Order: sequence, then C-alpha cells, then structure tokens
Amino acid sequence: MDDHLKMLSNKFRKNLRKGEKNIKKKIGNIEFKKFPTTNSLEKNLNDFWKMHQKKMNYQDVPGLSETQKGFLTDVAEKFAQNGWLNLSFLDVNGQHVSGVLGFEYSGKYYYYQTAFDPNYSYSLVIFIYYIS
Repeated sequence: MDDHLKMLSNKFRKNLRKGEKNIKKKIGNIEFKKFPTTNSLEKNLNDFWKMHQKKMNYQDVPGLSETQKGFLTDVAEKFAQNGWLNLSFLDVNGQHVSGVLGFEYSGKYYYYQTAFDPNYSYSLVIFIYYIS
C-alpha cells in the first residue's frame, strides 16, 4: 500500500488523508482488511454474500442464486488453499460495510464481485481507492 501511495501526487495523497480524517470524525474507525486464506473464510464469505444481497436489493436487481453462491464459495475455498484468494473488506467500527471478491494469480489481480451495505454507501469511495 505504501508503495502505491508513493506513486500518487502530493495533492491526491493530501486529499485522501483529508477524506479519511473526515470519515473518521463522522463515523468512527475505518480499516481495510484482506482475508486471503481459509482462516475465518466461511464467516467472511457469509458476511460478503449478505452484503451482496443488500446491494442487489438496493439496486432493485436480482441477486445470486444459492447455486451460484455455493459454486463461488467452493471456488473461493480452493483458491484460498492455493494462495490465490483476495477477499477484502472495508470495516467501519469493526463491521464489514463493503467488500470485494477477487483473485490473484501470477502477479495479476482479477476482480470478480463487489458487495456493500447501502447504509454505508459513502464508504465505497475509500474502498474503491484502496483496491485499485
């Protein structure tokens, strides 16, 4: 992360820090978390699928079927065993409020699915910055 920040302009870094401080004042502690292994994978994937459904309801579009979620869960478990999983969250005051399910292989990141709690939609801007 530090290497990525160094590539950004001073003005952009300053605006990012200012935005983070404002969010901390308004809503509390924010933290970026990545879960690349099978440790606590089931709980975090369940949180991810619940948020994804909230996102889909908010956007008034159908969500994933149980079959689709089951397939993606199986893939995530196998990818975690191989070190390819990138399940990341933005937490606000210790609670997952947005997330992304992606994979890393051979030095490349492959984005797959996002999730967010519409009650915290303002957190998406920071999260999108962190994963890009």
